[in-house]
Amino acid sequence: MIEARTAVCRLCETPLPEKPVLRLANVPARIQTFPDPQALAADRGTDLEAFQCEGCGHVQLASQPVIYSQGVTSTTRYSSTMLAFRREQMRAFVAEHGLAKKSVLEVGCGDGHLLDILRDAGVRAVGVDASEKALEIARQHGHPVHLGYVRRGHRIAGGPFDAFVSNDVIEHVPDIKDFLQGVAHNLAPGGVGLVETPSLEKVLETRRFYDFMQDHLAYFTVDTLRLAFELGGFEVVRIERNRDGENLTAIVRRRAALDFAPLRAHERELVQNLGEFLRVQRAAGRRVAFWGASIQTLTLAALMELDVAYVIDSAPYKQGQLTQVSHLPIVAPERLKTDPVDVIVVNAPRYEDEILRQIREKERFTGIVASLVSGDIRVLGDGRA
Repeated sequence: MIEARTAVCRLCETPLPEKPVLRLANVPARIQTFPDPQALAADRGTDLEAFQCEGCGHVQLASQPVIYSQGVTSTTRYSSTMLAFRREQMRAFVAEHGLAKKSVLEVGCGDGHLLDILRDAGVRAVGVDASEKALEIARQHGHPVHLGYVRRGHRIAGGPFDAFVSNDVIEHVPDIKDFLQGVAHNLAPGGVGLVETPSLEKVLETRRFYDFMQDHLAYFTVDTLRLAFELGGFEVVRIERNRDGENLTAIVRRRAALDFAPLRAHERELVQNLGEFLRVQRAAGRRVAFWGASIQTLTLAALMELDVAYVIDSAPYKQGQLTQVSHLPIVAPERLKTDPVDVIVVNAPRYEDEILRQIREKERFTGIVASLVSGDIRVLGDGRA
């Protein structure tokens, strides 16, 4: 039997197709618990269905996540080969990003075996995990660790952190965006991360259908892992396949928020400068028109109550109308012949060159021409000179 399933993609929320790309009957319901002889009669297989999102291409199970009551989710110790690999991987990560003596959060730390390696690499390692039993072991090794699932709004003690690592965790997560945004919000600006997960490319290359399991909800390619991080608040520095292509390792950085402070400051500055420009023209007895009933003109006219004669636009469907909020008349260019002005302010991005040619060559306008297309009031010429 298939358990209750999610109806939408865990990554982009597009409705999942009805037909799975893979269906396996009577597979283990969980891979980290093994029945003893007394439990054999109750041991039952389950059916596995994998779906590919038609929107973003992410491959996933639609079933509910596997929860282990004893907190066992992965192997808790490394082989000698893997230990050597992890030591070198963490050493290189710390060196590349200048993390020595800085704080690094391991998401899904389990019993702390990777925290040992991080500590040896010279960082202040902190762990978070959902298993209290595993964290008891980590504490015995002297690691500061915290209980909980990482999600939006969950602040982890000791943060914000300079970096994070998370190995073999993201494939278990039911809400990937919530998880990654929760990680991002616990990082300092510019915080970096290293995440490792199995490679779906390897599964497809080897045709190993038996790599699919109920424990893993997500199956990432390079492209879908990149998308996951971009939706989760990160920029991707690089993603590579390692360990004979079996794993994907992503190096990511918390995406910086765009700086809108200069834009907000310029609003006040431009309104002041444009207002002063119009006052100077009125004081000199000149009439002013705007050219372009664009959103830019409509917004400015509403914000500062432009005192101009009219707004010119070549689009017939706008002519004879009034601008929203400010209620200025919108007229055809021919109005310049019957109701002339002395100054034209062009405010139509992407059409400025075309309009300037029309003003000088077709309309034979001989007055002052200014423009707001650059973001500032600029006088482009005075035909009276």
